[in-house]
Amino acid sequence: LPLLQSANVEASLADGRLDVPRFDVGVGHGHVSGKASVDVAAKPGRGEAEVDVAAVRIESLLGAKALRSRLSGVLHGHAALKASGATLDALLASAAGNVSAFVANGTISSLLDAKMGLQGGRVLKSLLTGAEPIALRCAAAVLDVARGEARIRTLVVDTERTRTIGSGTIDLAHGTLDVLLTPEAKQPGLFVLERSIRLRGALREPSHELVARVAPASTARACRPDRP
Repeated sequence: LPLLQSANVEASLADGRLDVPRFDVGVGHGHVSGKASVDVAAKPGRGEAEVDVAAVRIESLLGAKALRSRLSGVLHGHAALKASGATLDALLASAAGNVSAFVANGTISSLLDAKMGLQGGRVLKSLLTGAEPIALRCAAAVLDVARGEARIRTLVVDTERTRTIGSGTIDLAHGTLDVLLTPEAKQPGLFVLERSIRLRGALREPSHELVARVAPASTARACRPDRP
């Protein structure tokens, strides 16, 4: 467990119920803390958890991928979830609650930013002169979870050159997603496509296609989302 830096857990087990009133795990130069409970004696079994993520460096989690994409930043987040069921699939299909997260004070590769923004001129420039890190002002998401489906209330990636807004759903039980991303260039440029990007399929390797542009909803406060 190379990422694990410290751990402090309080727990009790009685009559088939595991209670964890407090845990605090040091990881990625930050902390993951919260509380949880699991009742396997109940029919069906049920569990719930509340988790806070504070100041975790995303480059420590992503490793080589972060290095290639010049990704850096500090991750903060909160999740409160409940589920019940006799199997893992049943638990995922019944999950309910909310999740919010944001990354601040980071960087992203100029090439990745240009690709995500559908800015052909900048893509060509980055390929010819080499990608450079640019400021990632924030990346934030708020999801509402019900009956195993996470619906994106807010999704925004904001850099000094591009702002991308997202919407859609994630099916936790089947491990699939259907998400629409709409980028907007902050500066004029060559070969900018006025389109949206649709991601569909398996979470690990979704397919993507360009579709007719969808006007993004307002996300004025998205870079520091309040807890849902």
